[in-house]
Amino acid sequence: MLSAAAIASARVICHRDTWSFLIEQTSQHPHFRLPERINDLDDGKIETFLSGRSVLALLVTMRKVRDDHLAGDEHMATWALAAAVYRRTQLAVKDTAHARPDDAGVTTIVLDDRPVTIGEAA
Repeated sequence: MLSAAAIASARVICHRDTWSFLIEQTSQHPHFRLPERINDLDDGKIETFLSGRSVLALLVTMRKVRDDHLAGDEHMATWALAAAVYRRTQLAVKDTAHARPDDAGVTTIVLDDRPVTIGEAA
Protein backbone atom coordinates (compact mmCIF):
# COMPACT_ATOMS: atom_id res chain seq x y z
CA MET A 1 0.00 0.00 0.00
CA LEU A 2 2.84 2.39 0.78
CA SER A 3 4.34 1.87 -2.67
CA ALA A 4 0.99 2.61 -4.30
CA ALA A 5 0.65 5.78 -2.24
CA ALA A 6 3.87 7.13 -3.79
CA ILE A 7 2.81 6.59 -7.42
CA ALA A 8 1.87 9.73 -9.31
CA SER A 9 -0.08 7.84 -11.96
CA ALA A 10 -0.48 4.36 -13.35
CA ARG A 11 -1.49 3.23 -16.82
CA VAL A 12 -4.31 0.68 -16.96
CA ILE A 13 -4.91 -1.55 -19.99
CA CYS A 14 -7.90 -3.90 -19.93
CA HIS A 15 -11.06 -4.85 -21.79
CA ARG A 16 -13.93 -2.36 -21.62
CA ASP A 17 -16.03 -4.91 -19.66
CA THR A 18 -13.26 -5.29 -17.08
CA TRP A 19 -13.06 -1.50 -16.83
CA SER A 20 -16.82 -1.44 -16.15
CA PHE A 21 -16.29 -3.94 -13.32
CA LEU A 22 -13.54 -1.76 -11.84
CA ILE A 23 -15.78 1.31 -11.94
CA GLU A 24 -18.77 -0.55 -10.48
CA GLN A 25 -16.67 -1.78 -7.56
CA THR A 26 -14.45 1.24 -6.83
CA SER A 27 -16.61 4.25 -7.68
CA GLN A 28 -17.93 4.55 -4.11
CA HIS A 29 -14.48 4.52 -2.52
CA PRO A 30 -13.66 8.02 -1.18
CA HIS A 31 -10.20 8.03 -2.78
CA PHE A 32 -11.21 6.87 -6.25
CA ARG A 33 -11.38 9.45 -9.01
CA LEU A 34 -12.57 8.79 -12.56
CA PRO A 35 -9.82 9.49 -15.06
CA GLU A 36 -10.23 12.44 -17.40
CA ARG A 37 -9.72 10.36 -20.51
CA ILE A 38 -10.22 6.75 -21.60
CA ASN A 39 -8.63 5.74 -24.89
CA ASP A 40 -10.07 2.97 -27.05
CA LEU A 41 -7.59 0.33 -28.20
CA ASP A 42 -8.03 -2.68 -30.47
CA ASP A 43 -10.05 -5.78 -29.54
CA GLY A 44 -12.40 -3.87 -27.22
CA LYS A 45 -9.62 -2.82 -24.86
CA ILE A 46 -9.13 0.57 -23.23
CA GLU A 47 -6.18 2.47 -21.86
CA THR A 48 -6.42 5.03 -19.11
CA PHE A 49 -4.33 6.57 -16.37
CA LEU A 50 -5.24 6.50 -12.68
CA SER A 51 -3.75 8.68 -9.99
CA GLY A 52 -1.84 6.99 -7.18
CA ARG A 53 -4.77 7.83 -4.94
CA SER A 54 -7.10 5.93 -7.26
CA VAL A 55 -4.66 3.02 -7.42
CA LEU A 56 -4.84 2.83 -3.63
CA ALA A 57 -8.64 2.80 -3.81
CA LEU A 58 -8.47 0.07 -6.45
CA LEU A 59 -6.19 -2.10 -4.30
CA VAL A 60 -8.25 -1.66 -1.14
CA THR A 61 -11.55 -2.28 -2.93
CA MET A 62 -10.40 -5.30 -4.92
CA ARG A 63 -8.92 -6.93 -1.81
CA LYS A 64 -12.19 -6.39 0.06
CA VAL A 65 -14.32 -7.69 -2.83
CA ARG A 66 -12.01 -10.70 -3.22
CA ASP A 67 -12.15 -11.53 0.47
CA ASP A 68 -15.91 -10.92 0.81
CA HIS A 69 -16.77 -13.21 -2.10
CA LEU A 70 -14.77 -16.30 -1.15
CA ALA A 71 -17.84 -18.27 -0.13
CA GLY A 72 -20.53 -19.27 -2.60
CA ASP A 73 -20.53 -20.27 -6.24
CA GLU A 74 -22.86 -17.42 -7.21
CA HIS A 75 -20.02 -14.96 -6.58
CA MET A 76 -17.21 -16.95 -8.21
CA ALA A 77 -16.89 -14.60 -11.21
CA THR A 78 -16.82 -11.53 -8.94
CA TRP A 79 -14.18 -13.19 -6.78
CA ALA A 80 -12.07 -14.18 -9.81
CA LEU A 81 -12.17 -10.71 -11.37
CA ALA A 82 -11.34 -8.99 -8.09
CA ALA A 83 -8.51 -11.42 -7.37
CA ALA A 84 -7.00 -10.95 -10.85
CA VAL A 85 -7.21 -7.15 -10.70
CA TYR A 86 -5.78 -7.08 -7.19
CA ARG A 87 -2.86 -9.35 -8.12
CA ARG A 88 -1.96 -7.48 -11.31
CA THR A 89 -2.18 -4.13 -9.54
CA GLN A 90 -0.07 -5.43 -6.69
CA LEU A 91 2.56 -6.77 -9.13
CA ALA A 92 2.69 -3.49 -11.07
CA VAL A 93 3.10 -1.47 -7.88
CA LYS A 94 5.77 -3.87 -6.59
CA ASP A 95 7.86 -3.12 -9.70
CA THR A 96 8.09 0.61 -8.91
CA ALA A 97 11.23 2.34 -7.67
CA HIS A 98 11.79 5.33 -5.39
CA ALA A 99 14.09 7.19 -7.76
CA ARG A 100 13.08 7.24 -11.41
CA PRO A 101 15.49 8.18 -14.16
CA ASP A 102 14.10 10.79 -16.55
CA ASP A 103 13.41 8.23 -19.27
CA ALA A 104 11.71 5.68 -16.99
CA GLY A 105 8.36 4.22 -18.01
CA VAL A 106 5.09 4.59 -16.18
CA THR A 107 3.69 1.99 -13.77
CA THR A 108 1.43 -0.17 -15.96
CA ILE A 109 -1.35 -2.51 -14.89
CA VAL A 110 -2.21 -4.91 -17.73
CA LEU A 111 -5.21 -7.23 -17.65
CA ASP A 112 -4.79 -8.94 -21.00
CA ASP A 113 -3.21 -12.40 -20.90
CA ARG A 114 -2.56 -13.96 -24.26
CA PRO A 115 -1.83 -17.53 -25.29
CA VAL A 116 1.82 -18.43 -25.59
CA THR A 117 2.89 -18.88 -29.21
CA ILE A 118 5.03 -21.83 -30.27
CA GLY A 119 8.14 -19.65 -30.60
CA GLU A 120 7.69 -18.22 -27.09
CA ALA A 121 7.17 -21.62 -25.49
CA ALA A 122 10.63 -22.88 -26.49
